[in-house]
Amino acid sequence: TIFAPVGEFPGNVSEFAGDSVIIGWNDSLHNVRLNLANLSVGGVTLLYNGRLDLHNEGSMLGNIITGSSTFRLLDSSTVAFGGNVNPTTSVLSGFANYILEEFSNIEFYGTQTLIPNPFGLSNYPNNVILSGNGTKFVDTPILILGNLLIKDNATLNINQINALSVRKNVINNATIDNQGVIEIGE
Repeated sequence: TIFAPVGEFPGNVSEFAGDSVIIGWNDSLHNVRLNLANLSVGGVTLLYNGRLDLHNEGSMLGNIITGSSTFRLLDSSTVAFGGNVNPTTSVLSGFANYILEEFSNIEFYGTQTLIPNPFGLSNYPNNVILSGNGTKFVDTPILILGNLLIKDNATLNINQINALSVRKNVINNATIDNQGVIEIGE
């Protein structure tokens, strides 16, 4: 098991045993930026304020993490995608299960087209954050069960009618170029 950062886990360690990567041990903010082109692990668990940053800057080609167990995005943790990387099963591949809890976050901070089925799931069961420079495009129907936060210099471009449905709140501190309909609430 690789712990990042090293610390004490206030719970059942046996649940996360094996050749897993665990990010975020307590209420502090822990960031891990992957600088390995291809990494093979058993499982990945993000806890509390843990953050895993997947990007394709420099020589990176989309950071392929191959797992054999479960990818867990728990508590208020974040998995972030930069450049043109998206939450697909080809970026985090081979995992038997993808668990994204309600209060966790998927962040996009590049120029990306959001996909409707993150990690092969039927919707975004958690919060979505759009940040950083670049335009984030929505051109197919997407359902976000949590909040949508648009911040920094991000631009959200919706170019299809009824392409975006957000069950909780839309919090906008940036630019929305809406050529369709954003459904908000249940």
